[in-house]
Amino acid sequence: MSYAHLRSGEFVTQTGVQDREFKADGKTHPATNGKYRNYYIIREDVHTITATSSLSPRHNVGKDKPLPSLSQWSDWTWAIWQRICKDHRKTENDLRYIIRDQITTYEIKAVMQKITGLPPPPPGEQGKQGGLRLSWPGLLFTMDQEEGLTLLGTAHGQGVAYLIRDHSDKVQTKKPTVRMWTTFMPEGNGPETLF
Repeated sequence: MSYAHLRSGEFVTQTGVQDREFKADGKTHPATNGKYRNYYIIREDVHTITATSSLSPRHNVGKDKPLPSLSQWSDWTWAIWQRICKDHRKTENDLRYIIRDQITTYEIKAVMQKITGLPPPPPGEQGKQGGLRLSWPGLLFTMDQEEGLTLLGTAHGQGVAYLIRDHSDKVQTKKPTVRMWTTFMPEGNGPETLF
């Protein structure tokens, strides 16, 4: 993957695009053009990863095609997190929050809509927040609740679950909760989840 980043003190933006040929199964394959974009906050009290764009290589190439070795959001995100922590002399063990920002995936928004029982959006607003109008602090679910497990089972939640599972010795929470709310921004509104 090629990378672009912007650093500003304790805030780092990192974008990775799988835009190069790669080898798998002894063959050279074209770039998948998968793209991940995250914001990382590395302050003592709020180590946070915010995922703002997650277009996986798998999504772009289909189920049965080979993938580059670093293709999952959870693996890519953790590798960048480790590098950022090292660069800033912080410990990677203090990751506290993972936010999935401005969710636009129809299937995930449909799950969120069903969980909340909120009505569909008014005409002309279907593409914005999918009818989810939850002011902060929104709704909180534990993994003992069906709603929490359902959100963890979505495509965005699965990436968080894999990150926690694969790095459980370094992530502060072993049993995440999920908070769901809606942000209101000029460029478009979208539901959010905080794990």
